[in-house]
Amino acid sequence: MKRIFLLLVPVLLMVAGLCSSARAAGSPRPPNVLFIAVDDLNTRIGCYGDPVVKTPNLDRLARWGVRFERAYCQFPLCNPSRVSLLLGRYPTTTDSIDFARPALLGRDWVTLTEQFRASGYQVQLRGKVYHYPEPKPWSAGEVAVRKEQEIHRRNMADLTRWEPYRTQAPPPTNWVKSLRTWANVFRPVPESERIDAERNPKDYEWTADVKNTGQALELLDQWTQARSGKPFFLGLGFYKPHVPLVVPQKYFDLYPAEKMPLPPDFAPTPTADDSVPRYALRYNLDLFYEERPTPQRAKAAIAAYYACITFMDEKLGEVLDALERLGLRDNTVIVLWGDHGWHLGEKGMWAKGTLFDVAAHAPLIIVDPRMKTAGQACPRTVEFVDIYPTLMELCGLPTPPGLEGTSLVPLLNHPTAAWDRPAFTMVAREEWLGRSVRTERWCYTEWDEGRYGAELYDLQADPRESTNLVKAPEHAAVIAKLKMLLHTGPVAKESPVRAATRRKSDGREEKPSDDGLPARPRSPTSSRRSLINRATFTRPWLGCSARYARKWP
Repeated sequence: MKRIFLLLVPVLLMVAGLCSSARAAGSPRPPNVLFIAVDDLNTRIGCYGDPVVKTPNLDRLARWGVRFERAYCQFPLCNPSRVSLLLGRYPTTTDSIDFARPALLGRDWVTLTEQFRASGYQVQLRGKVYHYPEPKPWSAGEVAVRKEQEIHRRNMADLTRWEPYRTQAPPPTNWVKSLRTWANVFRPVPESERIDAERNPKDYEWTADVKNTGQALELLDQWTQARSGKPFFLGLGFYKPHVPLVVPQKYFDLYPAEKMPLPPDFAPTPTADDSVPRYALRYNLDLFYEERPTPQRAKAAIAAYYACITFMDEKLGEVLDALERLGLRDNTVIVLWGDHGWHLGEKGMWAKGTLFDVAAHAPLIIVDPRMKTAGQACPRTVEFVDIYPTLMELCGLPTPPGLEGTSLVPLLNHPTAAWDRPAFTMVAREEWLGRSVRTERWCYTEWDEGRYGAELYDLQADPRESTNLVKAPEHAAVIAKLKMLLHTGPVAKESPVRAATRRKSDGREEKPSDDGLPARPRSPTSSRRSLINRATFTRPWLGCSARYARKWP
């Protein structure tokens, strides 16, 4: 009997294979993916309730899918936010907390885009999807990955690097020139410059979005005509509304500066009441560097930001029109996200780099044409690390090990379903971190694990985070619960910079880890700390409220 069974095994395997092939042949093709990243886009969008901005195509996209009302980035800065999302891991795991180039630090790490390639997708990226070129995958060879790892770790241990918002000393000369002549610019494009700009598109300028949108449309046409049967993953990253806030005049004409509303907590310099820790504020770089804006100047900057959003929205509309024209809409999953929020004068600050809701909260819209929840809003608290596992489930692909987010498919099916996961966001200050945890009602923040203060805000009663409740005795139980989430959750790890500099100062060799890296040689400590002193925060370039100079810990 046993002999007969052994003879039948090859036959049974062949039949199983034929059945499997038949199932595969009869199964629908996996959906295409249109993955849209928008640089520095906050939730001042029509579908998020903004009454001023004109965003017909973002609003159209929201009608096609589910809009997440409380989506949070993991780090309100371009590079670490994107690395976290595209690796599905928190910044304390990726070791990316500034503009140091990222690397795959674990042997089982796979970027989102590489996972789609390995699954048979045609993958193309245009514009700013990653902040830097995509990290080298392990398939490129161990030597290439180890080289990127070593560069990344050296950068983390180098305290002489000046990093925006992290380094508290004034910027070096090369940064100052850029800030004065490029970042802090908001105006329409003069007609005399428009034609030359269109002929010579540059990254971060409006012409790059024109070029990249055109290339994306060409790819969609090519894939449709080729009829290869292979699904595509098209990543399209828009630069606007990133600074400089410069687009053609017709978009500025939509937003007369004198009619722009200022936030209730607008101030000419970074300002908050004395209960707010000093490090919760930071200097202005991207806008109003070395300037205390008047209300008129602030309104002009807000108008320019709106103009850039409407310009970007028009480019988005061209892509959505192409999906419909080419018959791709019914089999294409769409994800649109802004990499973080953006201050527009709230608490006297502009741009990113804080843990206030206006910087951590960002738009997220997910469209799956197979679902019956189009046009609905999800009020649950979600994170950008959830996007990677969500796409794996929507496309029927294997989820790589080690992802730290949770699939949002249950919320796409039932947007108001119960959901008890909090959201974690962090920023870097020197070599340590500020960390926040948010639930649907509360936001609790600790600066260097509370050494430099803490904050608690009731987001339902106080959405602008005006009153710090951290010392209110009636909220002690809430604070204890949120503190435990921070100290035992996935972001309860040592700051990457502090860990790297501690090893470097101790002169200890790093043991080889499971990523295969050899131990690093002993290296002398940096003198970067000598640049930081109490006088730093009294320097005029910071433009912070004077009382915070006195509160320097």
